[in-house]
Amino acid sequence: MFRLMLRLLSWTFVTPDLSADDRHHSRSGAASYKDAIGGLGRGVDNRGSSMDVFMGKEVLTELAVLGRVGVYVDKADLTGAVTLNDTQNVRPYLYFYQAEDIFSWRFDAQNNLTHVLLRDREFTVNPDIGLVDGLVEKFRLLELVDNGVQVRFFDIAGGAISWHSDQEA
Repeated sequence: MFRLMLRLLSWTFVTPDLSADDRHHSRSGAASYKDAIGGLGRGVDNRGSSMDVFMGKEVLTELAVLGRVGVYVDKADLTGAVTLNDTQNVRPYLYFYQAEDIFSWRFDAQNNLTHVLLRDREFTVNPDIGLVDGLVEKFRLLELVDNGVQVRFFDIAGGAISWHSDQEA
């Protein structure tokens, strides 16, 4: 399942079934990419993990036990007037979805993954003491469209929301 999600999100991941040319290309790239997959800086998951640690500790454990896992590739939004300097430290990062948080998915007639519904959990923080005081569930719908992937968020009742609770959708 994670390979399909990665394909949907246009992320190349080194796997044994890639051609030799693809494997060579995936090892090349910018120094920041090489640093990230090696665990330098913030690593591949913004927590300092190398690709090997992320895959071994997070993904393969879940995959071995439950048979499916989601790997989500995210990156800060760079819309608007952005300079080259603004993008210096902006790069994709990974996080994973446990099997129970992958609610539904759909394939088209050509067996391409076109939709994925994911459950996200966001902690709420008490503003007076700065500690977690609750948990809010939200849902993320990814849909493959002509120009990429559209992401929409919904609350538990199915109403459209923005990712941040304090903003309207």
